[in-house]
Amino acid sequence: MGSLPSDARRQAPCCPDDRRRDVAVPDRCAENPPVNFEQLLLPVSDGGLGLLDLSARNEAIDITWLREYLAFGELRPLWAHVADDLFAMNVAQSASPADPALRINPFLQHWKPLRKGLPGELLALLDVARAHHLRLEGRAFSRDIMRAMPMWDHLQTSKTAVRTLGSRSAATACLKNVHCVVTVGHFEALAAEANVPGHSRQGGCDCDRCTHLRNGLGCAHPQRCYERAERFLNLLPRKWDPRGEHPCDFEDATMADTKDMFPVESGVPVVFDRRITVSGTLADAFRIFERGVADDGTAEADMSVNDREGFEVVATDGSCTNNGFRDAVAGAGVFFTAGSVRNRSIRLPMEMEQSNQAGEAVAAVVASKESDQSVALLQITDSKTTMDAVTRWRHKNEDSGFIMQKNSELTRALIGATLARQAHTAFLWVKGHNGHPGNEAADALAGAGAAKPNADQFHLAFPQNLALTGAKLSTVTQKLAYRAIRLVRAKDARPRASAEARLETILSDLQD
Repeated sequence: MGSLPSDARRQAPCCPDDRRRDVAVPDRCAENPPVNFEQLLLPVSDGGLGLLDLSARNEAIDITWLREYLAFGELRPLWAHVADDLFAMNVAQSASPADPALRINPFLQHWKPLRKGLPGELLALLDVARAHHLRLEGRAFSRDIMRAMPMWDHLQTSKTAVRTLGSRSAATACLKNVHCVVTVGHFEALAAEANVPGHSRQGGCDCDRCTHLRNGLGCAHPQRCYERAERFLNLLPRKWDPRGEHPCDFEDATMADTKDMFPVESGVPVVFDRRITVSGTLADAFRIFERGVADDGTAEADMSVNDREGFEVVATDGSCTNNGFRDAVAGAGVFFTAGSVRNRSIRLPMEMEQSNQAGEAVAAVVASKESDQSVALLQITDSKTTMDAVTRWRHKNEDSGFIMQKNSELTRALIGATLARQAHTAFLWVKGHNGHPGNEAADALAGAGAAKPNADQFHLAFPQNLALTGAKLSTVTQKLAYRAIRLVRAKDARPRASAEARLETILSDLQD
């Protein structure tokens, strides 16, 4: 089918000449590098030379193309609309929907284009989306996003059910050709006509709307079309059905209720933002660099808040002996009240980073889990890093997929555990080792945890429908994409055995 139009090429974020090599590496090292080649690409802090990986850079460029292609809205580039048409035409003869006009986008619907016959630029979009696990994901979505999804072959419905309902019939043909409905919003509006005052669900209704549809548009049976539209909508999982109740209906009001919930005598608490709705356009519903087991995309979390009065206080702290060294041991302390069975003194497992900051984060996670889940919670901490990660920087970190953040798994766990509570949470920073009773008690518990002979076992798990993996595609830059790709590739980089042995000897000598 040829290449993309010149308009698309002018908008390309790279120059083809930039792709001449896979890796920027001196010629003398290209054929027979003296060390593991992947090792050379690692940052200097990780024992590499920090060489530019042009292969990863090229993939990062393709991701920015993908971002522009899926930038739905008024400013979407012309070449993206051309790409839509090329994808829609390049399908198998048995493709569904059979009407090309109903094949809106392969990333929003079940259908997939054939690879043969597509220009290389579009193949690159498909390849990079598959390689880096692009998907629609969010804990909850705004109704604008739900309504903008194409109803025909909707990706979040059962493929068999939606295609069976959309098979050839008089009602389906009328929906397509007379009512011209395409999106969920169109179907919702049409189905709602059955509930208009004065309308009769019996055949031959002569209300103004039905009369207009019959005489003005040529719809022979308006009530049948209303019912067929509703049947389509009934295929939507709750998370994607705009007709039900969703977090966007109450979360702003719920957050407004926290204004005077917590005391301010010893400082101004920072209230954790429980809002989870993804707003904007369909472009904001895509996430990339998905990893691990993700929610199936259909289950929406219950974010209702308990109305019980009062709140409880917990202090958390972290500790680490030999912080910054290879033999570091970290602990976490959680203090509710003197003698409480919920007080915890934890030694972090060795598979976790052994640092004071990791101990702080673990303590905060455990405190959220051990607290009364239906009562507001005030967490007292001397770690601004832990507090800011889940309050001030939470949404920015979630949009970027925590790619640039240290201890991201612990931050994700703290966000998930805090969202899972059926009550509000606030964080209050206090200066450490400054006589605050709760902080001093938590510090003592953390120190005792680090001094334990054996590590403790505990779980960071939280409800899967509160997990948010990957990065929001609409906010991903080339730099961030490159970093994410390199992080994945770096996991496969292994130094040669001889080099590893020498490094171990050197590190041991330094420790001595």
